[in-house]
Amino acid sequence: MSDIGVAAGLSRGAPGYFFGSKDDLYRAVLEAAFVDRQEASERAVGPIRMWCEGTGGLEELNEALTSAVDMYMEFLLARPAFVRLISWEELAGGERLKDAERKSDAISNAFGQVAKVSADRGLANFDPEDAVIVFIAMAYAPVSLQNTFLAGIQMDLTKPRDRRRLRELAVGRLIDLITRAA
Repeated sequence: MSDIGVAAGLSRGAPGYFFGSKDDLYRAVLEAAFVDRQEASERAVGPIRMWCEGTGGLEELNEALTSAVDMYMEFLLARPAFVRLISWEELAGGERLKDAERKSDAISNAFGQVAKVSADRGLANFDPEDAVIVFIAMAYAPVSLQNTFLAGIQMDLTKPRDRRRLRELAVGRLIDLITRAA
């Protein structure tokens, strides 16, 4: 804990005073990271919610999904520490996440709205959880694997062409899910 205080430019005892233990400090970091993620997710799905509130069709839904995937990927690319924390938690079995307060419902709520609206507009009935899985698999997974898997297939998310390709792939799968025959 004293090393953390020194690295943060504080007194050696400050982290212990404010957080008590390393586990409590780590949990506070996780909780702060999830607050940032929830806020970023709310912004990212804003265009999807606007589509749900409007009268747009598939073209407008495609645009909304494109914006959402892009904004979520931008958040992840700008916050490699978040991706790293989640990877560590996954490798550790998620034990510390069980104790951390975290709200993580923006994406699932948005796709729940899409499911209701798309059924009303005659698109298709789909399980919103399936859309969340596709969204996360296509946006989060590549960012978390950019130094391993993506590097192996010569895909670089800093290149606009590669980001566009991945975004189009993600949106295409989401549109397929939302519009497939029930």
